[in-house]
Amino acid sequence: MKITAAILQALRQELSNFGRWDWSAITLSFIVAALLWLFNALNKNYTTKISVPVLFRTQATNVVALQPLPEKMDVLISGTGWGLIKTYFRKDVPATVFEIQAPLQTSFIATRRLIPQLSENLPGAKIERCEPDTLRFHFEPIREYELTLPMGYEHISLAEGHRFLYPPKVSPRRIKIQGPPSNLKKAAQLIRYEFAQSGISGTFSDIVRISFPKSSFITADLNQVHVSFQTAYFIRKERPVAIELKNFPADSSGTVQPNTAKVVYYTLPTNELTTDTTAIRLWLDWRKVRWKDSTLLPDLITTEDFFEPKVVPPVFKVSYAKSRNNGRNR
Repeated sequence: MKITAAILQALRQELSNFGRWDWSAITLSFIVAALLWLFNALNKNYTTKISVPVLFRTQATNVVALQPLPEKMDVLISGTGWGLIKTYFRKDVPATVFEIQAPLQTSFIATRRLIPQLSENLPGAKIERCEPDTLRFHFEPIREYELTLPMGYEHISLAEGHRFLYPPKVSPRRIKIQGPPSNLKKAAQLIRYEFAQSGISGTFSDIVRISFPKSSFITADLNQVHVSFQTAYFIRKERPVAIELKNFPADSSGTVQPNTAKVVYYTLPTNELTTDTTAIRLWLDWRKVRWKDSTLLPDLITTEDFFEPKVVPPVFKVSYAKSRNNGRNR
């Protein structure tokens, strides 16, 4: 207790002389101590991660990389504090160039093989490893292919209520394209028709630009085609229709659900009152039952006055009361 009291007494006495302390000497002491600590710390070895620029290239012609080649690589480096600081804050680190000799036979590279080249641009630091430990590539050759141009309804935006009177026509019908085989196989789904307007109605006959996404690496021998089609305004109609059963068991052991249906169709306004709705016939044929899931697709018979007719529901469920082994009449 006496020792503690003596220490507290000494502290109070020193604090009472706070205003007379030599602050310049105290500050200088702190600075010297900090510098000594800093110089000692910077002479020790450390490990850190940095990102360095890289450039992968190949001299092979007619070859394309379907996945973007990396432009930076993370490396784990070690060295003294001085060396790491100079490396970490260096802004003029040149990109390390790696040549891929046989791209079509190269699907990956172990990044440890790249360390010697990376080290040349990172003096004062030792490269411990690269992340990731493997780089994967996907190169394909450029091939030529002749494409039959698709021109479906989905490519064209029509005015509300309008329908095509006949399928759109495109000329020329076939074009030559170049690209990697994996994308050439799906070129018909990738092509884009660049119509200058949407909500088209009436008769259309004009030049339309065509293109492929840049990411597909597909190029064509022409970039525009002639497209023509004719549309008209149609009215949407629907009406119930009687279901006709064909080849069903005579003992009524076979039934369908639902037992009612309707037909949705479009018609020209000029035909709305003259369309013979009795011309619609809906057949369900027992011989066409898909017994895997006991479903049946309907057969719809109409005239040309019924445009884009659809049955609702599109599929019927079949029930059979007897065992399938008891002479089913298919």
